[in-house]
Amino acid sequence: MLSNLFAYLKHEQILLEEMVELAQRLQKALVKFDTVNLEDITTYQAALAKGLREAEEQRINLLMAWLNISKAEAASLRLSSIESHLNQDEIHRVRLVRKNLRELVNQLQQTNTTNRLLANRGRASVREILSIFTNGNNVVCNVKV
Repeated sequence: MLSNLFAYLKHEQILLEEMVELAQRLQKALVKFDTVNLEDITTYQAALAKGLREAEEQRINLLMAWLNISKAEAASLRLSSIESHLNQDEIHRVRLVRKNLRELVNQLQQTNTTNRLLANRGRASVREILSIFTNGNNVVCNVKV
């Protein structure tokens, strides 16, 4: 049962690593305003997020069966609280996985925050440019020759 838990955690870690890489690629595409890559990246991010939710659901089901607890308890269960059911070597592995997951989540949050800021600034810039073109006082396109 424990080997399955480590397999699920490793799978979630791999998915998180891919999410971080995609967020970084998205950041570069936002800076360059590469709309083709933006679409591809967001589509792949949605698929990865779905896979991450499914992996989390499988882990929760495993914890429910292993510890004989409810789904709500399994969903809110922290890795540190599982340590009481493990031996010393397994505790070390769980702590290592927990540290890696925490670092990946922090990195993903920081990158997503930056991406959100970049997207909002881009949207504001486009809105401003469009208002310049559509404002009746500015003669930008309708010039008589």
